[in-house]
Amino acid sequence: MPASAAVPEASYLSVFTPGRMSHATLEAILVKRQALAESLVRGVAESVLTPAKHQVLLLGPRGMGKSFLVNLVYHRVREREELRGKVAVALCAEEEWGVASLADLYLTILRALDREYPDAELAARIDALYDLPLDATEGAAADLIREFGGEQRTLFLLVENLNEIFRGLTDQEQWALRSFLSERPFVTILATTPSLFDGVNDRDRAFYG
Repeated sequence: MPASAAVPEASYLSVFTPGRMSHATLEAILVKRQALAESLVRGVAESVLTPAKHQVLLLGPRGMGKSFLVNLVYHRVREREELRGKVAVALCAEEEWGVASLADLYLTILRALDREYPDAELAARIDALYDLPLDATEGAAADLIREFGGEQRTLFLLVENLNEIFRGLTDQEQWALRSFLSERPFVTILATTPSLFDGVNDRDRAFYG
C-alpha cells in the first residue's frame, strides 16, 4: 500500500467480496494496478462519449483481483462528472447462477439496472416480463434494455464469470447476443473469466477473438 494511503478506521475489509467495500476503501488498498484501473475507466469514458464501443474481458485465475478491479471501475465510472446522464451502469452479481438462456441474461441486466436506478415503473415492467410466454420474453426484455439506454446513454455492463454466463447460452443465442450488441452499438462491457472458454476461443463461435 502506498505510504500516503490509509484505510479509513471504520472501513469494512472483505477478502472475497470486494463489492461489499466502499469506494474509499477500494481506492485506499489499491496496489500496483493503478495504471490498469485508469486505462479501463478511460476505455469506458471513450465508449460513452464517442461512437467507439470497447469490450474488455479480464482473464486470470481466481484470487488475482479481477472482482476488485471490476468494483473499483464501477465506482469510478459512477462518480465521473462528465459521464453523468450519459451512462447507465448495470453491475451484475458476482455469481449469476440463474442464467440458463439469453432471456435470463437480459432479465439479469434489467434487474441490475433496477438496483442501480430504483424506479417503480421500471420494476413493474420487469415483473410483467415474467408473465409473458417464454418465446416472447427474450425480445421484450431486449427492447426494454434498448429503451432504458435510449439514444443519449451508453449501457455499461459489468459481468463477472462470463464463462458461466456463456455456459447457459446456446450457439444460436450467442449469435443473437452478438446481433443485439452490434445492430445499434450502445453497450460497453467489462467482463471477467478465470480461464478461456469455447465462447471466445472457438473459431466457429459468435464471440471468437
